[in-house]
Amino acid sequence: MSPSPRSRPSIRGDHPDDPGDRANEDADFDDDDRDGDADTRYGGDRYDNDRYDDGRYDDGRYDDDRYDDGDDYELVREGSSRARRVVLVLVAVFALVVVAAGAAGIWVQRQIDPSGDPGPEVAVVIPTGSSTSAIATLLENEGIITSAQVFRYYARFQGDDGGFQAGEYLLQTNSAMGDVLDTLGAGPVPPSMRRFTIPEGLTVDEIAARLAEEVPGFDLGLVTAGLETVRPRTLPPEVTSLEGYLFPDTYEIPAEADELAALTVMASQFDAVAAETGLVAGAEARGLTPYEIVTVASLIQEEAGIAEDMPKIARVIYNRLEIGEPLGIDATSCYLIEERPCRLTTSDLESDNPYNTRINQGLPPTPIAAPGRDAIAAALQPADGPWIFYVLDPDESRTPPGGHFFTESASEFAEVKAECEEAGLGCG
Repeated sequence: MSPSPRSRPSIRGDHPDDPGDRANEDADFDDDDRDGDADTRYGGDRYDNDRYDDGRYDDGRYDDDRYDDGDDYELVREGSSRARRVVLVLVAVFALVVVAAGAAGIWVQRQIDPSGDPGPEVAVVIPTGSSTSAIATLLENEGIITSAQVFRYYARFQGDDGGFQAGEYLLQTNSAMGDVLDTLGAGPVPPSMRRFTIPEGLTVDEIAARLAEEVPGFDLGLVTAGLETVRPRTLPPEVTSLEGYLFPDTYEIPAEADELAALTVMASQFDAVAAETGLVAGAEARGLTPYEIVTVASLIQEEAGIAEDMPKIARVIYNRLEIGEPLGIDATSCYLIEERPCRLTTSDLESDNPYNTRINQGLPPTPIAAPGRDAIAAALQPADGPWIFYVLDPDESRTPPGGHFFTESASEFAEVKAECEEAGLGCG
């Protein structure tokens, strides 16, 4: 039978941790006990007997010089401190080197590829024989690159330290060095050129005026003076005029070329075309001089409206020369008038001058214009035919626009000429 709740013993005061017991226990200690003199449990023999004082820990094993040398300890401590300072200095130096290297790398990169957009284009001329070092200095002075020294090393690193072609280069200021090397490696730009065109059929005076008008900086007086100096190889030594011997073409000359240079290149081109067309041999085959062939070619150039008619006009000229018939080409009389368009009067047509081919037989004394390649070729290789007359044909069903009607009949010629005049084409 279990005890009733009332008969159960109280656990108060019986449990070691009971607050009441702790209070009673505290009562056993006075102030002196708290100083350690009253209760031998904390200061008595149990903790002061010989078991802990038998000399086992006092035999000298733990009291030798290894653990009792104060001077050595101080040296170790001082050495360790010095080592730490050395390590710290090395770390600091290394950090400074890394920072400096990084800053230098950033600076070099900014020299190689500067910030901002490239500036205006500059024409830089590299003299013949320039070294990479001299080129780098030139580019820095022109503001193309930021540092000549960095450019020299950069070019060497890129394998472009073998020099560059002399000449003119178009480069932009504040450029990346890689772009500059690409431009230099591509070679100089072609020399600045000036273009002019001399059309067929102009007289030598008209050519001079056109040069002065078309080429900037040319002076008419200097062009005229140059006409007295230039001489094509095929020009007869006794001839003083370049009429017909300045070849009509489109030319490109260096920007620095002067008036004499322009005339010289035109005369040289005439010699080239003369060789190409076989002027000398062809003239001999026809029983004429090269100068006479050029004169015939100039007449063809002035008379023909289209290239297809040139060989036929050449044949008419040769047929008339063979039979002793005056050529009747009014363009020869217009040569003296120096007027375009040419308006001939009755007195002009009756004038007894060597260029009036209505009266005089044979060729005029000189060419009357600058013939082109087609006209020279026609003079050397005329078409076959019996034609004595030609007139501008108003009937486009028979000939192309600008073409001529060719015939050996005087009456047929008169009939077509009347049609031409009726059409108001200025048939002459």
